Amino acid sequence: MLKRSTLLKYFGLTWLSASLGPALSFFKQSRAIAQSKVTNEVILESNANGPSDGYTTIGTVSQLKKSGFIQKDQVSVVYDPKNSEKLLAVSSKCTHKGCTVNWSNQEKRFICPCHGAIFDANGAVVKGPAKRPLPIYAVKTVDNKILVKI
Repeated sequence: MLKRSTLLKYFGLTWLSASLGPALSFFKQSRAIAQSKVTNEVILESNANGPSDGYTTIGTVSQLKKSGFIQKDQVSVVYDPKNSEKLLAVSSKCTHKGCTVNWSNQEKRFICPCHGAIFDANGAVVKGPAKRPLPIYAVKTVDNKILVKI
């Protein structure tokens, strides 16, 4: 016959081992959420037909040449005003209140229609109320496709 103290020890160990898995899972998720908030990155859905190195297809070079910019999945791609051979990719979400910024081909800047924040082509704040720059992303072209790494 088991003593009461032995029975309580077994019960406690069983409860602890049953609780440990969900607790660790919770802390892992909390850490991942905290990291994504710190980096302020925009997460795109994976492109099943895209490259396996983390890049997502945003559009084509032909589309970019025609319109002067490409905006897709909360990412904007433009030519660098200082170097027409270089592409720049930034988040199209204003860091002030999350409105979608619009590219102005005339001014070569991103303008937030909600509160008037202005960002340069590299995402740097030119005029507030936004205080933080737009997040930037790696961008490359492969076979006329524009690929952005988020």
